[in-house]
Amino acid sequence: MSPQTEGRPIEPDEEEMERAVIEYLRECPESAESVRGIAEWWLLRRELRINVESLARVLTRLTDKGVLETFGTGEWRQYRLKGPRGSA
Repeated sequence: MSPQTEGRPIEPDEEEMERAVIEYLRECPESAESVRGIAEWWLLRRELRINVESLARVLTRLTDKGVLETFGTGEWRQYRLKGPRGSA
């Protein structure tokens, strides 16, 4: 039996939003925001963090495969196609 609100089942993505709101408030318990602000600042922030983590894994795999090379360190690390560049 699925959870319900006002007689209708909660959609799976609504359950995910619920978890995201609670997670955000655990990290920032003093926060208060409007519906639009929660969507823009709390939920998109979480989505961005997830996407950045996924992107970092993809870039690491491409670097490990020899497709990309890196230069710089830490948050300043940059990625580019490995191999000869220039002579156009």
